[in-house]
Amino acid sequence: MGVADPKSARLCRWVDTYSKSNESVGNSAAWQIEVASNDAGLILASFGTTASQAEVKQSWISRCYGQCQSAPMASITATGKGIQSFATLIVPTSAQKPVRYSRQAVSPLGEGGFKLSLGNTQDTILIGDQASKLGSGFLSAIGAWAWLRVLGGKALNAGLVCGQELEIQGCLEFVSKTVVNHCSVEFRKDWLEISLSGTDKFDLVFQSPISRVVINGVNFPIERRVRRASFERDANGWQLKLAQLAMG
Repeated sequence: MGVADPKSARLCRWVDTYSKSNESVGNSAAWQIEVASNDAGLILASFGTTASQAEVKQSWISRCYGQCQSAPMASITATGKGIQSFATLIVPTSAQKPVRYSRQAVSPLGEGGFKLSLGNTQDTILIGDQASKLGSGFLSAIGAWAWLRVLGGKALNAGLVCGQELEIQGCLEFVSKTVVNHCSVEFRKDWLEISLSGTDKFDLVFQSPISRVVINGVNFPIERRVRRASFERDANGWQLKLAQLAMG
């Protein structure tokens, strides 16, 4: 799970805390905390426009009224002036299925993201400001959030929140002239299923042949030579307005 916390106060201090008894808690880096209990674990990782600092100290929890238990408390704190942006990633993991993750710098403005891997599945998550061009690996976008899941080297699903562009290198481009509230893409065997809101017009660029596109439940057959398609929504719903064939 990822949590984005935009702050706009002139001077802000942002703190994420976690506390639970009977667990081992430690900070393995200045921006992350690892919690272990038997074979299960939890990773709290954070980044933002201001450097964060992880800390573990002794505190207490209460499971019922009037009773307290000693417990370690983990916190990640950042302090900054002006508009600040922070994100927290909460990752469950285990000894049998360890999750590998890394922090990504994806924008010169300090925005960033994460990559997570479990077996042959890899997730890329980008977090931005709706205006900056973000990019990491096969995924690039203009938006507040973007993500891509790859299974065995093939795109499985992708999405965009509060943005205008989403590109999966060598696979698909989505472009809207207006900011979409959300757009999610499911990659089927030879077709796409798209769910979106907040726009009445967008373009798709296909890097490989597909047989159809389903938009909010409406099916559009696509000739396999088509490499660019424009869709518009009118009083009758979504319509395929332009289908551009591949050259040659």
